[in-house]
Amino acid sequence: RITSLAAQGDWAIGGTTAQEGLSPFLFAVSLSGQELKVAHDLTADIAGQRAIKSGFGRVGEALYAGTIADGEGEAGHLIKITFDGKKFAVEDLGSPLEGEGIFALTADPERRVLYGISFPHGRFFSYEISSARVKVFDETAITKEQHSHYHRYALTEEDVLSRALIVDKQGRVWGSRPVNGIFYYDPAADKLITIEEELPTVWGRRPLGRADSWALAPDGTIYGGNAGD
Repeated sequence: RITSLAAQGDWAIGGTTAQEGLSPFLFAVSLSGQELKVAHDLTADIAGQRAIKSGFGRVGEALYAGTIADGEGEAGHLIKITFDGKKFAVEDLGSPLEGEGIFALTADPERRVLYGISFPHGRFFSYEISSARVKVFDETAITKEQHSHYHRYALTEEDVLSRALIVDKQGRVWGSRPVNGIFYYDPAADKLITIEEELPTVWGRRPLGRADSWALAPDGTIYGGNAGD
């Protein structure tokens, strides 16, 4: 499946999610030529991964993404990706959380910081590109009670975690958290806050609420799309 996508000049850069036991790919499509030009097997750089479903964060000419490992309980990696029009160069930045993958990712190019949601527990984290310093916040994590609640609905972590994050014009990072909550991280205060208002839902569907997409308008307004309804 194509699970991450970004436009860079004349190129669409993508990342895939593979079936169990197979490797994900990076690929580049010429937009003007409407043709796949390069496919890059991530196994050449990092073995044992299955998914690039985090989306891409952009800092300068580089794209950043996160992976989810093929084996349960194994760690995903942060990766730095550059493409010169002919081939990909991938730099392995390591695993920010032991035993967890990276489900969603965004970047603040001004602060040169990456922000992500871990998988399967749903922890929010930051990664300073210059120092490789990682901070982890447990407030967004799925609790034991929520885990039991979701399993009664035959839902998995993948069904309920925030699939996208976005940085606003003040540098705050927005996402969703179980159950149906909206949070933001304020880097100035180094604090994560869940707002009172929830994602919109139809009656009886509240457990399915999650953010699937965000877009930042020129006036600073954030628009979002959510699952469940």
